Amino acid sequence: MLVLQYQCLGIGLLVLQQLSGTNVVLFYSSTIFANAGISSSNAATVGLGTIQGFRLDTKLRVYSSM
Repeated sequence: MLVLQYQCLGIGLLVLQQLSGTNVVLFYSSTIFANAGISSSNAATVGLGTIQGFRLDTKLRVYSSM
């Protein structure tokens, strides 16, 4: 029964990620940063990588506390 709960939680998180538009932001990130005035693609890449790292760290902390 516990496995079913974890599967439902995982599927729910995937659905929420798709609905939140995260993939759209990542896809258009170069355009978004160019419009924001950041001309260096390296800075944009490092910024996105840092944000993704914080998101992963948060998810791991949540999962490890279960």
